[in-house]
Amino acid sequence: IKLKIKFKTNKKYWYALNRPRQDKWFKQERIITPQISYGCNMTLDKKQNYHNAKVYSFLVKKEYGVDVDYFFAILNSKVVWFFLKSTGDVLRGGYFTFTTEYLKLFHIPYTANIITKTEISTTVNMLLQETNQLNNISSEFIHRIITSFSIEKNLKLLQTFYLFSWNELVSKIPELTKINPQKQDEWEMYFENHKKSIINLQLSIDKLEFIS
Repeated sequence: IKLKIKFKTNKKYWYALNRPRQDKWFKQERIITPQISYGCNMTLDKKQNYHNAKVYSFLVKKEYGVDVDYFFAILNSKVVWFFLKSTGDVLRGGYFTFTTEYLKLFHIPYTANIITKTEISTTVNMLLQETNQLNNISSEFIHRIITSFSIEKNLKLLQTFYLFSWNELVSKIPELTKINPQKQDEWEMYFENHKKSIINLQLSIDKLEFIS
């Protein structure tokens, strides 16, 4: 109780958090989730990032002897989302709150099957690796397009560029009509290569999510 009171009244510095957390909680691999989300949008934090009260962290006790990947696969599953929709309070837009109050009612099964744990951990690592690869490819294309043509609008549309053909994208983003005709084929090929990579990765990710 004293520790809790000390945290709540820690106002030594004007820029300090009113309710800070112990630094050691952030110095470990953990699962993090938005406090309010539509669907399970959890991820693994392996870089010891700090966050505010709008984000929740799940810490795995070492004495359980279970990789955090195992819990991540379960907590980020459609089963948990179904559970929350069935037991939680819906917010505007169909969003739900991912806090202790609602998640503590969900019991995670314990398995002593080493093969099952290993398979789940392997699948999770593959998912994270391919998702990171997809994001990097997408960011590379978007950054080059924005900087090359000084695009200030339609940035949200660019996030899903791979859903369009090259001609459709050009028709939706006026700046792309200024491409030098001699460079047209080069840019279209650049677009197609990135689009193909993203689609293939997304298919692989969807397959892994189905398996998990």
